[in-house]
Amino acid sequence: MLTFVLITSLNSGNDAMQSNLNQAHYQADSQQSYVTLFKHNTQLIKQAHSNEIANKLTKTNLLLSYLHHSHLKYESTDQPKTSVTLMQKVGVDYMMGIILIAMITILVNLFATNYVENISISTLIPIEKFKFILVNIGVGCLIYGGIILISLLTAMILGLLGGGFGNLNYPINTMLQNQDIGAYVNLSQIIVPLIVIQILFIIFMVMFSYLIVSILKDKLNSLLFVNIITFGALIGIYFFKPISSLAHLIPFSFYNGFNIATFQLGTNINNDYLTATDGMVILSSSIVVMLLMIIGTSIIEAHNKNK
Repeated sequence: MLTFVLITSLNSGNDAMQSNLNQAHYQADSQQSYVTLFKHNTQLIKQAHSNEIANKLTKTNLLLSYLHHSHLKYESTDQPKTSVTLMQKVGVDYMMGIILIAMITILVNLFATNYVENISISTLIPIEKFKFILVNIGVGCLIYGGIILISLLTAMILGLLGGGFGNLNYPINTMLQNQDIGAYVNLSQIIVPLIVIQILFIIFMVMFSYLIVSILKDKLNSLLFVNIITFGALIGIYFFKPISSLAHLIPFSFYNGFNIATFQLGTNINNDYLTATDGMVILSSSIVVMLLMIIGTSIIEAHNKNK
């Protein structure tokens, strides 16, 4: 007789899933083990005394169905071994937050070198001010994007050394269709909005950092101010309901393209408007505003210099 572990929490779900599959003779026939566990969960759903347990079991069955129809091996996303799932793990849990902290420091230090005793070095070199601004923003974007690519490449190499590259069709949980249960899609279905959101946020963050440095003209004060604004906004979005309800209007909400493309963040903070489409509009608008403010600051600076 098979004895399955009832999966009731998101934290233990992957370990319980592997245990149940092993009970269903996963090693001997992975495809049949999916069918066996699917049928078992279906019976439990009928007997479930709470929506939470029923939803969790239904979500598990969606994953089992996807794996079965796609003929894929199960892999725990909590303990990823292949390049594909490692890159997912890095993108969801670690990469964007840690990279954001690092990039603020790098960008502020980079842009602060443009000022010597509160005077912009652009006045000392033969280049138009607007071109000087674009070069700085371009370099900042390349560095930010490069750090992300290096992080993904590192995850890919570690995966290759472990369980291999994996399969690009491995399921990704998205909450766009059903916020209680979710749905499983492959990377190709979310890659475009993910990349667009991430690129737009990179441009916005670089321009925001440049603007603050151009106003304060001081590395330490700029670093402190950018960190307070950025992480103050993120803390408010995650922990304060009045701010969470307005998160779709705050450009800092879109720092992690993966969580936006899969609607994970919107689900976590109960904001139905925190979608990739809204993100593209807000970030594009914010970029235009940042550009106008940077140009305006430059004009004021030039005017004061000529007095």
